[in-house]
Amino acid sequence: MKRIADKPLKVPTIYAAAKAGEKEAPVPVIVMEMFEDCKVYDLITGFNEEQLYKIVDELVKLHIFSLTTEKWKEVKRDPTMIAMADMFSMMVKSIADNLAKQPGLEVISTFVRNTFDKDPKFLQTIGDEYLEEKRTSVMTHGDLWAPQILWDKEDNIAGIIDWQITHRGSPMEDLHHVLSTCTSVENRQKLTKPLLDYYFDKLSTGLDARGVKMPWTREEIDEEYKHCYISGAALTIFANGFWANSPVLQTDGKPDTARIGESFARCKSYIEEVVKEHNMS
Repeated sequence: MKRIADKPLKVPTIYAAAKAGEKEAPVPVIVMEMFEDCKVYDLITGFNEEQLYKIVDELVKLHIFSLTTEKWKEVKRDPTMIAMADMFSMMVKSIADNLAKQPGLEVISTFVRNTFDKDPKFLQTIGDEYLEEKRTSVMTHGDLWAPQILWDKEDNIAGIIDWQITHRGSPMEDLHHVLSTCTSVENRQKLTKPLLDYYFDKLSTGLDARGVKMPWTREEIDEEYKHCYISGAALTIFANGFWANSPVLQTDGKPDTARIGESFARCKSYIEEVVKEHNMS
């Protein structure tokens, strides 16, 4: 990124990096740009309407970069992550089975029955669609949620961090994860269509200014969003299962039933949407 004059996103510049064991680095070392006087928003507080539009602005910049350059495609999936793919799928399945036993989250069993039970490798299949360009891909963050987005004093995005699992994926992947986990059910239901309209208009304008044809119609953006529901649901289920047993949803080191309840309510509503959109039974 430091060689790019106009960064596609507010990503910290990395000045030096060395793996452990190299001559100059007995331990791993990364020297990167520091973001100062920034804040992050609590997951349960979530993002409001204005903040969600600002997040879409940053995604549009990243996708314009993806659709107007080729070098980013040299970023390959980490061999360790590839080796762990089956283990991750089993982990998500286990979390899904456990969450489905929670009162109110029974709908997750319907999702499991229509995905993991039919094809344990469905997540890999979806990922390969973008890697093999069966569907148009963009660079995705892969784990975009509240703590990864740094905000300045004027409540503008100062930086986005933690790009360890960046990969070629759906243009809707990062937006799905933000809307399913980092804002209220009301906001997600009310703002999804306006945000997709805004995304389409901003991306079309940005690509046109660079002489590049928009690869999707507005209707195809809706279809892409629907297609991405499946992988989005798996990531949302995994996140909720992980957060429920971590400090993310705790207060003073103890499980906070109100915070867990709100996160689970968002998960339930989102999975219900997935089941409905994909006619699962």
